[in-house]
Amino acid sequence: FSTLHETGAIGIQRGLADFLSERGYKPAFTGFNNARGIDNYIDQLYQKKISKNRPVNMSALEQVYVELMLQPLQRQDEYLFNMLGYSPRQVLVIQENDLAAYFVVALVDELVARGWTMIRAETAMNDPIVNPIAMGGWGANGYLHGLTGLPEQPVAYPRLIGNRKADIDRVLQQRIPGFIE
Repeated sequence: FSTLHETGAIGIQRGLADFLSERGYKPAFTGFNNARGIDNYIDQLYQKKISKNRPVNMSALEQVYVELMLQPLQRQDEYLFNMLGYSPRQVLVIQENDLAAYFVVALVDELVARGWTMIRAETAMNDPIVNPIAMGGWGANGYLHGLTGLPEQPVAYPRLIGNRKADIDRVLQQRIPGFIE
């Protein structure tokens, strides 16, 4: 529920925390979601294309979307495995947009093909690795950095991809010529 943490009213945030607490959810460890914003950015480019009635190679776009969403997730898992000695449960957050709806099956299929296991949200959210000092009790983006002393990666709020945009644009231009106008 990152939107609530970024822009939501305090009363709604408190209500959400109470709702989750009443149902037995606990704060979950989540490292910085490097994929955050990628899906939304690509969808914005897609919406721009279709609003101008321009053709889009959906097959190529699906392949690039899945690749761009999986690369940071894989890197994060490798990082966590090196720090913890095992891969903890993780939650991949994707935005509610057209491309996420179109490509979620391909994304899940590729995760499974790479050996990832899908679990219930309750299982992921009740992971024993929790952040005891998380602000508000529901986020833990700084947990690993506080624990290890390693530099923190910048978080791009709200829903921006920051300096990752140039890399994403490069991949899109190489793999789907003309997608970025």
